Amino acid sequence: MLKRSWIGVVIILIGIGFLLQQADVFQFTTLLANWWPVIFVVVGVIQLLYRTQTSFFTGPLFLIIGILLLLNEWTDIQFLSYLWPLIIIYIGIIFVFYQGKHDGSMDDSQILHSLSLFSGSEIISRSSELKGGSVTAIFGGAEIDLREAIILDEQITLELTSLFGGISLKVPPNVRVQVSGIPIFGGWEDKTRHRETDDDLQPLLLIKCVTIFGGVEISD
Repeated sequence: MLKRSWIGVVIILIGIGFLLQQADVFQFTTLLANWWPVIFVVVGVIQLLYRTQTSFFTGPLFLIIGILLLLNEWTDIQFLSYLWPLIIIYIGIIFVFYQGKHDGSMDDSQILHSLSLFSGSEIISRSSELKGGSVTAIFGGAEIDLREAIILDEQITLELTSLFGGISLKVPPNVRVQVSGIPIFGGWEDKTRHRETDDDLQPLLLIKCVTIFGGVEISD
C-alpha cells in the first residue's frame, strides 16, 4: 500500500505540473526535461520505503542511476561514464553478501529466496508450509515451481523483481492468485485459471511484481 500511495502522489504532482503549464504559470515540460532523472531517484526511495528484501537491492541501484544522471545533466563532468563501473561493482557486492539460491534443485524451506545475476536458476519448492519469499532476476532468468509446495496460511506474499530478465512462476493448486506491482518498460502475464467465487476459503497468494525491461509469467 505504501508503494501504491507514493506512485499516486507522483502521478498527481505530474498532473498538477501540466495543469500549471496550461495556466501559463511556468513551463513544466522544460522543468521535466532538465530534471527527468529524478524519476529514478523517486523510484529508488519508494523501493527503500517499501522495506522488502529485493527492494534493498533495487532501491540503491535506482538511486545510483538517478544521482549520476542528475550530476551528468547539471555539471560539466561526464558522470555518466562512471555509471556502468559502479553498477558492476554493486552487482559484485551483492554476489559476495547475498545468500540466495542460485541453481536449481529441490527446496523445502518456508521462505523462498532466489537471486539470478547474469545467470539462470531453477527451483522446485516442496515446502510443507510455504510462508512467501522473493525472486530476483537481473540480466538472467528464473524458473520457480511451487506446485508441490503447501500453503497453510490464509495469505502469503511472493515478491518478483525482473530487471532486464525474466521470471516464470508456477503456483500451487487450490490457491487464489492476486497480482500487482510496477511495470517500467516491462510487464507480467497471469495465465492462471480464474477461480470460482466459492473458493474464497482457499489460501491467497499475493504476487508483487517489479518489472523493468523484463517480464514475469505466472501459470498453474
